[in-house]
Amino acid sequence: MNDPLLTEHINENIINGNYNSIIIASIDDNATNIHTFGEMIQGSDNKPNIDTFFEMSSISKTFLGSLVGVLVERGQIKLSDPINNYLPKNVKISSFNDKEITILNLITHFSGLPYMPEDYDVENISQYSIDDLWNSINNFKPSREAGEKWEYSTFGAGLLAQALAYHFDTNYQAMIEEEILTPLNMTQTYLTLPEDKKHLFAQGHLPGNIQTSALVNHGALYAGGSMITTTRDMIKYIKAHMGLVKSEISDGLMLTHPLYTTNDNMGLAWENTPDSNNRNHYGTGGGHRAYIGFNKNGNKGVVAFTNTKFGIIDIGHRALNPNHPLKEND
Repeated sequence: MNDPLLTEHINENIINGNYNSIIIASIDDNATNIHTFGEMIQGSDNKPNIDTFFEMSSISKTFLGSLVGVLVERGQIKLSDPINNYLPKNVKISSFNDKEITILNLITHFSGLPYMPEDYDVENISQYSIDDLWNSINNFKPSREAGEKWEYSTFGAGLLAQALAYHFDTNYQAMIEEEILTPLNMTQTYLTLPEDKKHLFAQGHLPGNIQTSALVNHGALYAGGSMITTTRDMIKYIKAHMGLVKSEISDGLMLTHPLYTTNDNMGLAWENTPDSNNRNHYGTGGGHRAYIGFNKNGNKGVVAFTNTKFGIIDIGHRALNPNHPLKEND
């Protein structure tokens, strides 16, 4: 990462208390370089490394997108399938103008579902059960046709994940482990961090060096934002999506990259940077933020984590594209 302006920008934000530490992995063709800034806890002289655990939060949705791509490539599901085909018999999501919500609508945020269920107190979302989810689906009344408008929805991602798990008579965590993590040899990515790994988890912060123990917990909607990982594992993940590492699921991963929406913004969970071949996603955890991105030419990728809940999007974009302007967002 030979970008003096980006380095200066990061260091200034650390001095100003916006970040405690940042780790960035930059991939150029098959060369991977790791860059660390700041301290995980100020005064500790302890920097994050590639085996430090961070929340990836909403980047978790790209694993759902990857799973969808793998299942589509195998012919086990179709993007055009109505999601009602995958739900229990006593659960049905309503349509608008008889246009049913499909798997594609859900994974591209064109379903018409809101960000979170509107019949449940989001302050208690960590207690949200699968039965609560089925009730929310039955209670949902759409206000527009599926496919009409983009609206980011963790609710939709959680629904899709649980519907697939129900259809295949398993649970979502097992599906991700079997279909994505194992083929890519990702041994440091979890939906629940094991006790014996917790000492490797980066202490989260709010801006201004305020420590926080908060973690993202969406209950039954965990597929939308509850995964925890390391830079080492995310390098494997990005390289697989770039085509630099081949596996039995490579063809399925490639199906996640085309733009499937009318606004040319969405792959299967991947977001498109306008006027580019880049695919990216970012996440906001309880005390972390994260960014991953790559270009479809297969020669540039970025993984970035910070253990402060402060904007990292432009840092990630800039690390991927040296022409991206630097402005901070929180």
